[in-house]
Amino acid sequence: MFQNKRIQHFDLFEYEDYVPQAYWEKIKDGTLRATAVYDGDPAEDVLVGVSVEGDRGQWLEFVWITMSPEYSDDVIFADFIRYRIRKVRKEKNYQGVFAEIPAEEDAGLLMDILKMAGTEVRITKNNVYEFVLEDIKQPQLLEKAAEKVSASRVSELDVADRLAAGRLINEDKRPVPAPEVIDWYEYDGDLSIVCKKNDAITGVFLVSRTENEVVIELAYATDPVMVSPLFGAAYKNAAELLDPQTPILAPVVVSNTQKIIKKLIPAAKKSEFIEAVMWFKKPRIPNLMKKVVIP
Repeated sequence: MFQNKRIQHFDLFEYEDYVPQAYWEKIKDGTLRATAVYDGDPAEDVLVGVSVEGDRGQWLEFVWITMSPEYSDDVIFADFIRYRIRKVRKEKNYQGVFAEIPAEEDAGLLMDILKMAGTEVRITKNNVYEFVLEDIKQPQLLEKAAEKVSASRVSELDVADRLAAGRLINEDKRPVPAPEVIDWYEYDGDLSIVCKKNDAITGVFLVSRTENEVVIELAYATDPVMVSPLFGAAYKNAAELLDPQTPILAPVVVSNTQKIIKKLIPAAKKSEFIEAVMWFKKPRIPNLMKKVVIP
């Protein structure tokens, strides 16, 4: 019989073979939760698998699931997922659960497991473009555009400039995919920049960095005219610091950013991933729509 054991931050080293270190900080600060599932009493150390989960609004996301070698059978894997779903439904009034998993070599087997677990599964493309610096088309034009602004690395900014940049973003009436309070220390201070023209801030480019890749977290310009100079300054700065083959990820949440990436980097690709969803509550159909779609 399966039994849960919540993995506390001070226990993570005990499970380092099952929980990637990329998730440790978020588990420590409570953004994500890690649960070890045992076959019987956890004290007997018969580990079945580990699940890392997080909340997205009213939804639960399965961020990472891994099974111990002794329990890697596909039927047990599906049972493990069903077990965790049953547990979380009792813990909180979720609307449903979902997972987004890169579609790799074993995509077919993983899809079968997720279907056995009761989720609706499909292959789709994510909203993250992948490229390297060498993929950028006509970099000289970007460097020319960069001359229209002065750029400073975030690591060089004083507190006043950081506050001013954050305030500028928050007061913008356009939808900006940025946190209400920017924690500047979450980003790479050398790759992230703030641009100015005539001493006025015109753009903010925030980047995070892991051991293997760079992620563009925010590309904000005060005016459409300032977009090219912002990207130009960011490219010029990155070219000084990065190997030309460093993988760069650009999550796209607004259509304008997608247009810019397609124009600047035609070789940029979006990866395929497996999307698994289970609704706990059926979406409510407005009464007016019921009259339209129901005879």
